[in-house]
Amino acid sequence: MSDTIESVLDRIKNLKVFDVEVDIPENFHFSGVIPFDATISQNKGIFKVYASSQEEATEKVNAYLARNTEE
Repeated sequence: MSDTIESVLDRIKNLKVFDVEVDIPENFHFSGVIPFDATISQNKGIFKVYASSQEEATEKVNAYLARNTEE
């Protein structure tokens, strides 16, 4: 098996589910597929994210919110 395939399989095996709780921006809008299991209530959101660390999970949620927030 090549190193690339092996490293991808190792990453998949080591993913965990992290809860990321954030404040939802006022000008947030849903667009397209939501890539996470999310519960949003009263401008608070809890996102369940598959990642290798809490930092990575938080980065993924912040990037998603940034893409879907009108300036």
